[in-house]
Amino acid sequence: MSTALTGSIDIQSYIEAMISALPTKKKVKEVTPYQIISGSGEVYYLAPQQKRMIKIDRGAEIQVLPLDPDRRGRYHVIDLRGRYFMVPEDEILNVGFN
Repeated sequence: MSTALTGSIDIQSYIEAMISALPTKKKVKEVTPYQIISGSGEVYYLAPQQKRMIKIDRGAEIQVLPLDPDRRGRYHVIDLRGRYFMVPEDEILNVGFN
């Protein structure tokens, strides 16, 4: 299991850092690859901090956090609304640079 899940890494710090790195109209700190959730429609993913499933629209832009995937191969991601949830690798579509 990842050290992030055992509490030695503060996930909230990662989320805040990733949100602050998102491009804004004012400034862009660095270029980040454009990633989306593949498919169309709605899907439910686990939100580990809330300990429940949350509804996400497929096609939503996401950023994968620099953490190891869990035992089931789900990656830690945040969306543009700042929601933190887990997505299986095969549902993450790397579009490239925007």
